[in-house]
Amino acid sequence: MSPIDQIDLADIYANAGLAVDPDRFAGRQSAVTSLIKNPDIESIIALAALAYGLPATALADRIVSIVRETDPSFAAKSNAREIQILAVGALEVLTGDNREWTEGMHAVLALSACSQRVCEVDGEFAARMEGRRLEVAVSESDSMPSTVVPATNFNLNGLEVQLAELSPLMPQGNEASLTSLKAVFKGLGDLINANNAAFSKKIQSRLSSIGEKLQQQQSEIELLWWLFGGWSDALEAPFENFEPETRALLVGIDLGRLSNLRAGPAAVSTFAERAVGSFAKTKSKASLKQIVGALEPVQLEKLGLSDFDLSNLTTFPVLGALKLRQDRGVSADEASLYKDILHLDIDKKKPILEWSKHIYHEMIIARCLLDEV
Repeated sequence: MSPIDQIDLADIYANAGLAVDPDRFAGRQSAVTSLIKNPDIESIIALAALAYGLPATALADRIVSIVRETDPSFAAKSNAREIQILAVGALEVLTGDNREWTEGMHAVLALSACSQRVCEVDGEFAARMEGRRLEVAVSESDSMPSTVVPATNFNLNGLEVQLAELSPLMPQGNEASLTSLKAVFKGLGDLINANNAAFSKKIQSRLSSIGEKLQQQQSEIELLWWLFGGWSDALEAPFENFEPETRALLVGIDLGRLSNLRAGPAAVSTFAERAVGSFAKTKSKASLKQIVGALEPVQLEKLGLSDFDLSNLTTFPVLGALKLRQDRGVSADEASLYKDILHLDIDKKKPILEWSKHIYHEMIIARCLLDEV
């Protein structure tokens, strides 16, 4: 089964309220097939942007070029909705059964801007990606190898046969020659080396699996210490010292920095709720303007945002705006200046717990761009 067969592109079109000429449908499938070849984190982010109808000119032009091979009339402006559908289809494949690109799940969730953006061609797109992220996270936590050392059964029957083939070369009394002895030992050496290679391959595979599991467990332990310590790693101070908006911001940043697995912990929501504390339970809300303006300049310096490329504010509406504040020296009161840059309602309030989870996804994507996760 080819990757494109994992999804029903026609259903995605139908759910979006669009029909496509059957004679031209193959060209649309070819576009999706091309989009999923040799993806990288940048192209994954671009696909997520297109799925939300946001600018990603280079990738959109590539889609137009592919589709025009079978439909010369296809144009970016008049077919913008179709381009969204094809981007959704590509992300469905990349995050589907093989779960290879969990970055795609984080990208879709980060670009949702705390649910301010909705995928017009698939209203359940972000929710479905969060569900898949949870599935992958749970699957990874259950993937501990059953044994540490693999059971290796050498092929003794084959060994006996090969030894029998060597028997004519065995020395017979005084007639034994140095040549025959060399042949005997060479044959035995080849057999031993072959079996050692098979055993080594199994050991390496199992050690790799164990290493991944140990990394996951280390990440979980660090998260638990962080959670029960009630301490902000970013600002090196207790969470209780901060206002709700600041706490929501710091919790998201810390969670994103502490997670060493691309899918992240399955219990991100629970961790965030516990760390945010009573503010989460009372469903306290904050706006993007309040979140971005939550820290003073001296505190912004401590976040270490200069380590990341946050220039794409479409992808990083919170972290990117914070970085702009830091770089330009904009005060918290002037955060409204970002309204025209972010193209979002910066005064619209969302539960602070939702902001924490959103910032977590932004931080994971920022780290993926540096290949840290």
